[in-house]
Amino acid sequence: MGVQSFDGAELRWLGRIHDAGQAEAAFEAAPRGIRQHQPGLHLRAARPGTRNVGAHAGARRGPGAEHLLYGLTVEHGTPLYNDVRLGRQVPPDDDRAADCYELALDRLAQAGYEQYEISNWQRGGHACRHNLVYWRHEPYLGFGAGAHSFDGARRWWNLRPVPEYVARVGDGVSPMRDGETVDARLAMGEFMMLGLRLVAEGVEPARFEARFGARGSTSIDAVFGEEVAGLVRRGLLERLPDRLRLTRAGRLLGNQVFAEFLEGSDP
Repeated sequence: MGVQSFDGAELRWLGRIHDAGQAEAAFEAAPRGIRQHQPGLHLRAARPGTRNVGAHAGARRGPGAEHLLYGLTVEHGTPLYNDVRLGRQVPPDDDRAADCYELALDRLAQAGYEQYEISNWQRGGHACRHNLVYWRHEPYLGFGAGAHSFDGARRWWNLRPVPEYVARVGDGVSPMRDGETVDARLAMGEFMMLGLRLVAEGVEPARFEARFGARGSTSIDAVFGEEVAGLVRRGLLERLPDRLRLTRAGRLLGNQVFAEFLEGSDP
């Protein structure tokens, strides 16, 4: 459920048309789904000038939510994007966002949530299996306007405009807009980038070798040894006996870590 926040001022800043009371009512009225799972909540924070932590508020005001997603991206085409571009709103502040993120790490842990991915928390064993497919770089099929698909070696995506998508499907014409082949080097970089998003699981060298061994005998150290060593020295990555994973500092600077593995890859 795209609640975004339980703070009225933050909802207005985000350009949302619902208020906190409506969000709570919708959450309580939602069907409990397969095997009586509670709905998950999408929450955002880091509005300039506030230390409000939306995810923590969600943990308090959405009792029974088993999955929380946290973080804010100013997406192109949204009212907030246009307001920031035109100077009507102050853009999110990176330092304040980092403060909110660290506060969320502590408070959500106190509320019984486990952070299993950089921007996702769960309790009761209810990690999002749908998203785990992406983070483990596994194949998936997407259906609908703008949907993306990946078969392990190639990815493709559909037309985004809904009327055009509907017209094509109605005429029996493929709605696919374009696609690309993922070469071995890019696939390895994406495998590292996505896998390292998983906080505890990280990237297992054995899985890396099993995945890419068919493309030539290889290992993480053979391909990314220099990058891994540098990130470990900087305290952003830790090497365990059976896996590599981000440190707490690495989670705050994840984009810097991921760039190390994608540099030199074909676009």
